[in-house]
Parts: sequence; structure tokens; C-alpha cells
Amino acid sequence: CSGGEREDRDAVLTITKADGTEETMTSDELMDIYDENEINYNDNYMGCEATVEGYVLDVEQGSREIFDNIWADTAEISLEGYNGTRGIEFFIVMEENHYEDLDFSAITEGTRVRVSGTVGESFVNTELDDARDFEIVSVPEYVSAGAAFGVLVETNKPDVRLKVQAPSSVIPASQE
Repeated sequence: CSGGEREDRDAVLTITKADGTEETMTSDELMDIYDENEINYNDNYMGCEATVEGYVLDVEQGSREIFDNIWADTAEISLEGYNGTRGIEFFIVMEENHYEDLDFSAITEGTRVRVSGTVGESFVNTELDDARDFEIVSVPEYVSAGAAFGVLVETNKPDVRLKVQAPSSVIPASQE
């Protein structure tokens, strides 16, 4: 970036629409669809499955009523929208078994995450309901091209394996 320009880090959604086709768009584009034609949004996007990838804008941890009179510790996460505005929002129930090893305090502004859920069944069209399959992927922004760097990948999916291969000049050159 130069001249004070900001990298566009708007959250990107891949939505399986009501007709079964997939469409990829930013959170800003989804808001435009809602604003331009609410009936189109309701018929083709609302309640559809989506995978969202984006950068964390903020995280709030607290207790939330998840069912009638059932409360749980949650992390409410907001992803960046167009030009740093608030984009997609969702919450994760931190007490669920598949998140027991996830350090929610490590999720800070700028952390890149991926999550699946249902597009805006609530009255908020940029809310992802029933969030699940939450993953954290962080890469330092200060890495120079061609230089070695560390990558942290966490997932709540069982039996996932990751193999990393590097040039032979890097030690270790391979790790699984």
C-alpha cells in the first residue's frame, strides 16, 4: 500500500444459494443486495449455508442466552467490512467440546479466520447464524517475499492433517 491507501479486507462469503448454485461475494456486496431488493435477498440468500473468510475487527467475550434460559460463555466476533467498517458478525459458544483447545484470547484484531454458518436468518442481514467449523489462520504481515516465516493453523475439525513443504534451504524443509 502507498499514499495512505488501505488494503481491502472485506469479509468474503461463499454462499450456497436457494437454487443450489454457489456465489462468492463480499459482505458489502451482500448488504447492497439486501438494500436494493429485500425480496431477492429473502428468496435467494437468507437462510442459506455460507463459508466466510475475513479479518477480525473485534472480539467480545461474555455470557449469552443461547436457548430459553440456557446461558453459555461466547465469543462474539466481528469481521472487517468495506474499508474497515463492521462486516459479518457471528458468535461461537466457547464451551462446546470441539473448541476446548482453542485459545480465544489469541483472537485479536487482524487475525484471519474462516467460519461456516447460515446467512442472516435474523433481522440483521450481515449476521451469520449457527456459526460452526471455526478456524484461525494467522500469517504475520511483516514477512518479506522469499523469507521464512511461521504459520499458525488451528481447526476444530477432527482428523485434519497439514503438511508444510519449504525450499531445501529452510530447516526443517518439511513438517507434518
